[in-house]
Amino acid sequence: DWYVFDDVYSKLLNKEYVELYQLKLKRSSSLEKRFHLNKTASNETAYNKALEAEKDIIVSHTALHQNVEIADAIFWDETTLYLMHNKGIFNGVNARDLLNQLLTAAEYLQKNRNINGPIFIADYYSQICKVHKLKKMPQISEQEFIQLFNEKKICFIAGYLNGYKKGSKSVYAKYLTIEENKKLSDKGYEYIPLGIN
Repeated sequence: DWYVFDDVYSKLLNKEYVELYQLKLKRSSSLEKRFHLNKTASNETAYNKALEAEKDIIVSHTALHQNVEIADAIFWDETTLYLMHNKGIFNGVNARDLLNQLLTAAEYLQKNRNINGPIFIADYYSQICKVHKLKKMPQISEQEFIQLFNEKKICFIAGYLNGYKKGSKSVYAKYLTIEENKKLSDKGYEYIPLGIN
């Protein structure tokens, strides 16, 4: 009986994953093209380094705020602020790490925006500048950065260098992708998984 249940559950999970994949595909493809997110890189660090060449992306990979990584990369459009987190291969281990990273960032961001508001965002801006040894980011002023977080919808992006596709095999990674979507949605954030290779 357990084997049959497991098989049935796996089929239902796969169906839900494929539906989520297709639901997010148009938006993820549009973002990949608009912000030139497809990069050839051997690991997360190399990928984030490649993003530094994009003038519309702030690489915030090592800019921690009280040991929390809010995003590896930050970019925005007319309505939405994107906070992108990256991992190597779409598998259970990386999906679990990314889920924890995204949920921690979402919770931390939510609490600090409510408690400290502009002071928290200004401090995060300063931290990013410090990492890049800048007085001011070339893409945006501190005040504009604060406005991004206060005025735009926030969307968390889970970027995978390899293996994220409709026919992915990892049942656990599929499950975690579905959970990420639900949990971030419950917090009022949008979520987009995408392959960045």
